[in-house]
Amino acid sequence: MQREVASCYILVVNGTKGEKGSVALHLPHYDFNDELLMVSVKFWVELVRDQLPSE
Repeated sequence: MQREVASCYILVVNGTKGEKGSVALHLPHYDFNDELLMVSVKFWVELVRDQLPSE
């Protein structure tokens, strides 16, 4: 896909330590840290604001 359309990816992970970290994504004990959702949303909002022309 990236060969056809300019794009990029970001990786949002739980981390490697603590209660929510250290379990790989597709394993049965994986527990996504829902608090990361707002961090990700804020990232994308700021990225869009940065790229849009200012008035």
